[in-house]
Amino acid sequence: MLKKKGLMMRGPFLRAGHGGPSGSSGRNLMHVHYLSQCNPHHVQQTRRACAQRWMKRIDLCLVLSLVALWPMAAPAAADSDFVAAGVLLVAEDDQSADDQSSMLFLVRHRSRSWYEMPGGRRQLVSDKDGETAYETAIRECFEETRGYLSPDILRKVVDPSRYLRDGGFVFFVGKIKQFPMSEIVDLSHLDDDLPPGFREVADYAWVNVQSVVTSTDGTVIDAHGRRITLRRQLKSRLERAQAAGWL
Repeated sequence: MLKKKGLMMRGPFLRAGHGGPSGSSGRNLMHVHYLSQCNPHHVQQTRRACAQRWMKRIDLCLVLSLVALWPMAAPAAADSDFVAAGVLLVAEDDQSADDQSSMLFLVRHRSRSWYEMPGGRRQLVSDKDGETAYETAIRECFEETRGYLSPDILRKVVDPSRYLRDGGFVFFVGKIKQFPMSEIVDLSHLDDDLPPGFREVADYAWVNVQSVVTSTDGTVIDAHGRRITLRRQLKSRLERAQAAGWL
């Protein structure tokens, strides 16, 4: 008779493959299996396997928790690793608000041959700190209209919640009354000590929104009858703003 862990076990139960008093080898095998579970080495392996299963369950719960909390912990999409920002400024006719009559305000930089929305690169205060995407878009639009559209005016017409991303470029959508370009085209009123941004733009144009969307060659006729070339990404960006219901 063997005493193990407070259990009384008799000899016949220790012999595998040998019929005991009952004459059943199957029962002996069952008891041998039972005793193998009481083996210290086997118990240690069982505990280790059980602990590994629990660790896997804990890891899974942790991953699911992080996935659930990610939208709360993630930074605002507009200000996450952006390089430049701009504004789609759209003017709607007083009598109608459809795409057929809506006009888009565009600028042409001195070093470029195409027209695009007002916009530019983010200004950094240090390696980590700098403007938000909205601040960059407002400043660039202010500078590229040579001060004609002040930051106060732009903040009233450009909604900070209406933005889209195109890689490192963030653009906002604003609606404004169509204004004459005669005053901002003339550089004579500008002082020499104004920021360089006020002199970056060489020309301006108002173009029909729908003509940009339907253009097949990257050119449109502007409000003065000139055929102008558009920035390659402008059409797709305008279409995305339309799909969002903002134009």
